[in-house]
Amino acid sequence: MHYTALFVIVMAMNNKSIVRFTVVVAALAVIVGLAFAYTQIRNTRYYINDGAAMEPTISAGQELRATAVKPEQVSRGDIIILNSEFINGQQVRRVIGLPGDTVVIEDGAILVQIVDGSTYIPKFSKTPETEVAPKVVQPETYYVIGDNTFNSFDSRRYGGVPFSSYEATVDR
Repeated sequence: MHYTALFVIVMAMNNKSIVRFTVVVAALAVIVGLAFAYTQIRNTRYYINDGAAMEPTISAGQELRATAVKPEQVSRGDIIILNSEFINGQQVRRVIGLPGDTVVIEDGAILVQIVDGSTYIPKFSKTPETEVAPKVVQPETYYVIGDNTFNSFDSRRYGGVPFSSYEATVDR
């Protein structure tokens, strides 16, 4: 609604109507604010990082605040919380590969060939492995690594992580 139209409506009201209108607008603003706050609180979770796999980015024992989003909204480079039986509990890892990407390890470096033809080099791309066959990230899975690539149990060992293992994205 344009400001001029709002101005015309307010000018056409008597004093009692203006007060009612103001109360209704204020009440709506409070309701919208409370709904937003509730959504944020409901989707926000706190975790303790229990390992050294994400050092130096995240220290062992560091408290993390994370927000749950739809698994499809996770982006390459996001740090996520995973929880699954096949990885023996909870892990904090960085997403480097999304469905359709190809992860390549050559000469001790990790690089990701993205579906659109571009290349993504993870923040911490050095790895003790020298040659590993390229791995295509399967549908509805992530390829994850720890930033401490020399001390991380991650997708290089157990493959892609299903979207169903996703819990939340760490707020940075």
